[in-house]
Amino acid sequence: MNRLDGKMGQFAARAIAANKTLTYLDLRYNNIDDDGGVALAKALKKNESLTLVSLAQNRLGPNAGDALGSMMRRNITIRTLNLADNQLGPCLSYSNEYTRDFLPSSGPKICHALRVNGTITALDVSNNRLGADAAQALDQSFRRNPQSALRTLGFAGNELRADGGKHLAHALRSRVQLTHLDASRNRFGAGLCAGVGVAFAAALKKNHHLVHLDLKENGLGTKSGRGLALALQENKSLASLDLAANGFGPD
Repeated sequence: MNRLDGKMGQFAARAIAANKTLTYLDLRYNNIDDDGGVALAKALKKNESLTLVSLAQNRLGPNAGDALGSMMRRNITIRTLNLADNQLGPCLSYSNEYTRDFLPSSGPKICHALRVNGTITALDVSNNRLGADAAQALDQSFRRNPQSALRTLGFAGNELRADGGKHLAHALRSRVQLTHLDASRNRFGAGLCAGVGVAFAAALKKNHHLVHLDLKENGLGTKSGRGLALALQENKSLASLDLAANGFGPD
């Protein structure tokens, strides 16, 4: 594994900002830290050739996430952006051994960028603990920008829980032509939180674009399973639905 800390990240960023020919950039598994991520995001604002960028499996924090959200508002060439398996959610930052600061999730800023971005077709922010506010921001962006180019969204493992799950389901009722959504492992819950599954069922009755939906390992429960089964009788577009490990057994 390489290590692109803040200093090396800035060096790489200068090269990316100046380059006019690269179309594909894969920096996965490089131990890039938050400072390095900020530098790279600033460089990507200026780059006009890259169409695919992967910064997955690094150590990008909320500061890098905010910078990448700002980049998404300006960049008009990137079509595929992979930010999965980083640390973009809320965290504590230690400026020295005595001082610690709380950094809020960068999820809302990344998702709000989709209000104006018209080129990204595939975005993966899975496994970042972005939280419910990120799903709410996504829903708002889909309402504001129904012409969004986004078709594939990885949103797994983001601790959305019940509130975030409802926002995500509501987003599917927009006019955005999303075809693939991975919302697995978000702890939507059952029991009093069974409304999440019901919300997804209602969305599937109205949505005519989604082809693949992954809701596995969310503990949706039996009531949600029944609602989703009924929704499938009306939905005409879905070809793949993953509901594994949701506790759909007898009450």
